Amino acid sequence: MVSHNRLIKIEDVLKVLTYGIVALGFLSVVPDLPPLFAAGFACFYFISAVIEYRKMMFIPRWVLTVIALAFTIFTFTQIRMENFVLPSVKALSVLVIIKLFEEKKFRDYMQIYLMSVLLLAGAALLSLDMVFLLYFAALTALCSTALILLTYHAQDRELALQSSVVMKIITKSLLIPLAAAPMTVILFIVLPRTNYPVFDFLNRNGGAATIGFTDHVRLGAVSSIQEDTSIIFRASMEKINDDLLYWRGIVLDYFDGTSWQRSQKAGEYVSAFPMLAGRRVVQTIYLEPYENKYFFTLDKPMNISLQRVQRQPDLTFSQAGNISWRIKYDAWSSLSDAIREKDIDRKMYLQLPGKVDKMDRIGELARGFVVKDNAEATVRAVLSFLKNGKYRYALKNLPLTAHPMEDFLFRYKYGNCEYFASAMAVMLRIDGIPSRLVGGYRGGYYNEMGKYYLVPQRNAHVWVEAYIDNKGWIRADPTPADINTSYRKNLLLTLRLVFDSFSYAWNASVINYDFSRQLALLNSLRTGIKRPVFNFRPAKDSLIRYALFTFFAVGALYAFFLLVHRRKGAPEYLLRLFLRKTGKLGYVKMKFEGLEEFVMKIVDADKRERALLFVKEFEKYYFRDQEIKPEAARRLKHLIKNIE
Repeated sequence: MVSHNRLIKIEDVLKVLTYGIVALGFLSVVPDLPPLFAAGFACFYFISAVIEYRKMMFIPRWVLTVIALAFTIFTFTQIRMENFVLPSVKALSVLVIIKLFEEKKFRDYMQIYLMSVLLLAGAALLSLDMVFLLYFAALTALCSTALILLTYHAQDRELALQSSVVMKIITKSLLIPLAAAPMTVILFIVLPRTNYPVFDFLNRNGGAATIGFTDHVRLGAVSSIQEDTSIIFRASMEKINDDLLYWRGIVLDYFDGTSWQRSQKAGEYVSAFPMLAGRRVVQTIYLEPYENKYFFTLDKPMNISLQRVQRQPDLTFSQAGNISWRIKYDAWSSLSDAIREKDIDRKMYLQLPGKVDKMDRIGELARGFVVKDNAEATVRAVLSFLKNGKYRYALKNLPLTAHPMEDFLFRYKYGNCEYFASAMAVMLRIDGIPSRLVGGYRGGYYNEMGKYYLVPQRNAHVWVEAYIDNKGWIRADPTPADINTSYRKNLLLTLRLVFDSFSYAWNASVINYDFSRQLALLNSLRTGIKRPVFNFRPAKDSLIRYALFTFFAVGALYAFFLLVHRRKGAPEYLLRLFLRKTGKLGYVKMKFEGLEEFVMKIVDADKRERALLFVKEFEKYYFRDQEIKPEAARRLKHLIKNIE
């Protein structure tokens, strides 16, 4: 074949691999870098590639050293304890670009590879998503190959080899990370670890959501969140009725006429929660970072698994600072109709702004729904008026006026969930019924493959809780039913859920693999050894896992078969067969002997002629460095067998 005779310069291959390594390292951190910075990097990257390709004059090393030193000093001035990863990644990106403009020697290549690997490590600290595994595998493969070729380049910078030889070097270099992969998996599983999220501690800005609930809700403000399709959390749990999918986050009790907020008294810490009755539901929540401190749970929560978390009497959980990294926690909720709480601060939950009293239009409207001595019937009347009346749900052109509540009720008659919930809470308070707003999320996609709910930011929602004597706090959602909280299955949604299943599995199995999961794995292995169970009754949801395992197992066996089969046709294997055959005849080849010289020692003329026939045929391939095809390998084996 012509390609076997073509010479390839090792330095050229090394440069291509080097630029590929730099590209992979930088691409892994691109999502977390400013667009202008990424564009500048790409520009200088291609300029350096052109200089390298055309062998133009390199920039003097001392000039680049001064630039690198100046930028490093500047980077140190930008580093803060709350955010030191991103400036470091920027500095590494600039330094690796500077190295590309230098004339490269062995040390320079090694420095470039090291900085590219550090960029990948920075990507892990910024956002350890599933795509990190792809970058890791690709960078490991390229680096192992580049390091092997670098050893050749260090001996002779002008070294050129035949393309077939270069391909063999590259192919065998790729076996190094493949051979290390099983041990890497074993070490990941067995190495001791703590429950403290080390990566999350450093991952202050990774994947942070830019929008989230605050301690106050201004009329019309949630609409911006409800247009955001990014994911706020995933909840691993059983599937339940869609009518029960209310995710509790914050409770607001003070209204100033345009916005709701949380009063200081409402946030007092308590050691015991109100009584809850109903079916218990356990959730494992994977909460994405967002700009507030509240943890979301299925309404109504009893407890969550996190330590150093503040528990409020209104069934909300929070921490001191914002949730700046992805966090996992278990939550226990009760599907209760009411929060049974005997003693409440009625004055706090009946508060109204000065401009809203019983004499204005809102007061007149509210009094029309009062059912004497029946607070629950009054709640139902107000709820029906807003939810089933002439009001409609909307996200655009909301009534952002000086009197948004009055304009919503009497003029525009449309709004988002905040308007509906605010109107109901205010009218209930006018009628003497304690009420408050609850902020969180409504609905979600249920991923049948992963058995979890996927809740996007657009599901942000506000509803009402009204207090009924002898019953407690009951939920009332006045927002019309056409709010976008349920989803129709389509091809795009199905594909999104499939791909999200992989992301969820990555977060659950890799990112959140901790000491407790190690103990669980150890206990299951110990139980299996003590009491082995041989019956095989897979559940329906496990069939896909068994199918995937079988697919990959068969594929691995087939690859092993091809590798062994190919090895049997390798020149070294055939040569060992030949020498083993001649050894049985009493002839041992010395290291300094050539094959033809060795064959001439055979006394028997017939055997010598047959052995020489093999050697002549074998040397056609061996000394020309040609691949021995299966047919040729079978012919050579037949010649060896005939040496009797």
